[in-house]
Order: sequence, then structure tokens, then C-alpha cells
Amino acid sequence: MIDKRRILFVDDEPMVLKGIRRMLSPRRREWDVLFAEGGEKALEMLEHNEIDVIISDIRMPGMDGITLLRKVQDRYPSVIRVTLTGQPHEDYADGYVDCAHQSLVKPCDNGTLFKVIGEALRAADLRLEPRMKEVVSRISSLPTLPKVYQSILDELHREPVDLQAVARLMRQDVGICAKVLTLANSQYFGFREKIAEPERAVVLLGTNVIKAMILSINVFSAYNADGIPEFSLEQLWGHCQRTACIARAIARTEGLDRQGQDHAFMAGLLHDLGKLIFCTEFTDDYRKLLQAVRSGKGTVTALERDYFGTTHAKVGAYLMGLWGMQSPAVDAIADHHSTHMLGEDKMVRTIVFSASILDHKLVVLNHEYFRPEVPESRFRELGLEERYATWSELAETVLEDCS
Repeated sequence: MIDKRRILFVDDEPMVLKGIRRMLSPRRREWDVLFAEGGEKALEMLEHNEIDVIISDIRMPGMDGITLLRKVQDRYPSVIRVTLTGQPHEDYADGYVDCAHQSLVKPCDNGTLFKVIGEALRAADLRLEPRMKEVVSRISSLPTLPKVYQSILDELHREPVDLQAVARLMRQDVGICAKVLTLANSQYFGFREKIAEPERAVVLLGTNVIKAMILSINVFSAYNADGIPEFSLEQLWGHCQRTACIARAIARTEGLDRQGQDHAFMAGLLHDLGKLIFCTEFTDDYRKLLQAVRSGKGTVTALERDYFGTTHAKVGAYLMGLWGMQSPAVDAIADHHSTHMLGEDKMVRTIVFSASILDHKLVVLNHEYFRPEVPESRFRELGLEERYATWSELAETVLEDCS
């Protein structure tokens, strides 16, 4: 018997729920779909049922959807939270969606609904311990560098706002880039094109949405560099940016289409996001881990498994999947240390894996840390040895252009 995933829909209009029930009938063998008329009823159902995903209307009488989802975030953090709204830009500007992993817009066609639920459940299937899933699922934003954040605030208070200047500043911070790119590529705004560059995302989202995102006190918290002196967010982000540029160049050389190139770029840009999560959510343990790495007791990923039961790759992929990033990029983030997941049929993953190794090889920031080795035998086994040599030469050219 198939173990069904359980989805809870919440709306105060019975006809809306009836329409959703009809829309989801093709998936009844995969999903057990429940319906609640209003927030109070939803909380009762959550108390007695294990729910995987909750999708709630925002503007309901009595307990509105935001109040409901904040309660769910507090009481049942591992439940994937999605809002359903008929007024997307207004709701975002009012700060109504910071408690949700993703948001959908009414009317929502079945293809979009299936895709959002399916991608979120796929991310949730990543093997993380329940404690880790709860911690990551509570995250609605990531810390940012105080200096960058203040510079963006200064730009946003200018009249008129120079969105290109804002975008250039966003490029300097992993937390802000992760949020703006996942937001721009979400079903919430429904842009048809895939958006890989912060500059394009800022232009499409517009001044009001960008202001709401940045100025909301719930969106970002300042990164405390004193917490782990051994950890440099600036160096981490520099590596991610270079990896993204190398990955896109390799993807272009390999003949991947525009979408494939964008997946490679975004996965490269955000592949080490999980380190920031460990650093901010498990500060003491991660400090000890980095000290152990410096003492030669193991690699970062090996010690992450010892300390947390998982790696920064899996944790970062889990959060990006919850936030709605598409599966090719999520898979590449999850497997950027996994040699067994390489291959011609997994080219985005192979490219991001290689781009990260090439940057570590060509840019040595800290001689005390173990650098990942090139899996020459694995590349030889896959028939990628000569292509990797070409990628290595290409990476040197990319890094020269970046310097």
C-alpha cells in the first residue's frame, strides 16, 4: 500500500474548497487531501492528523491565513506552509507572506498546483533528521552582512530609488540573493522567464516589493561575525559567486539550453548556503567543527555528518526546495559533494560539482583547510576526463575575467 502524503487546504468559502477537491481528484492515489473551512478548524485537524503541506487562503474572517500559518510555524514547524491569495502584490507589500515557504495566486490552475506541491514534497524527501527539518523549516529568511544591508537601506531611502544600484549591492550577500531569486522565480508572481540574475529580478519585482522585502523586520537579521571567527561569510560568498560564473560558462560550452545554464548558475550561486544555516542556527557546534577541521581531524563534510547527521549540501537544498527552487538546481545543490551522482545524464549536478572543485583548486583562501580532490578515476569511468581538462582551462579564463 502506498504511503500517501497528506495535504490540508484551508479556505472560508466552501465552493473554493469544492473546486480544489475536484481539481485534485487525479492525485487521490498519491495524496490524501483534507479540507478545513477556516483557521480554527484547520488547527483542530492538525492536532489529530500528520500533515505534510498546508495551503491556506490569506484573507479569511475570524482567524486569517497569516495568523494560522504563524501558529503552524510555531507548533508544527516541519509542515510545509503555502499561502493562497488573490492580491499578491498588495499582500507582499503588507508583509503578509513572511511566514510561508511559498505562495500561490488565485485562480490557480491544476498544473501549477501540482508542480508547487510536488516540488515541495520532493525537497521534504531529502534525508534529514526530524530535528534538522524542524530547524530549517522555521527559517523564513537568512542573515545578511550588516554593512551590505545598511547600504541597501540607504539606496532604498533615496528618491528615486536606483534599482540597479540595489541589485549590485544584493550581489554582495548570499542571504539576500537567495531570497530575491527564489521569490522572483516563484509561482507567486508568475513570471514566464527563468530569472538567474539579481538585476533582472529587481527590475521585474519593482520598487514596492523590493522595499517590502528588505525593510520587513522579519526578513533579515544581522550576521554576527564574532560568533565564529573562523568562518568568513565574505569568503564563502566569493567562492559561491565564482562557482556560479564557472558553472554557467561550462554549461554554455556543453551546449545546455538557457534554462539549463540558469539552473547551473543558481545552484552554483547557492550551493554552500547550508553552511550559513549551520553557522547561524548551530553556532557553538559549528565553531567546534571548524576548529576540528583546522586540527586535521577530517573534512568539513565528513565532520558535518558526525556533528549533525547530514551535510550543508543537503540542508541548503532542503531550504531552497521549500522556498520553491526548481528540482534541477535543488539536486545540484544537494549533490555538489557526491561523486556517485555525477554523469552525462546528470549534467547540471556534474557541472556544479566540478565548478566548485575548480574554484577551490584555483583560489586558495585558507591553506589550513582540506581542499576537495578531483575524482580523476570517477571522471575517467564516466568518460569525462578530457572534458574536465577543458573545463579546468575554461575556469582559469573565467577567474581571470572576474579578477
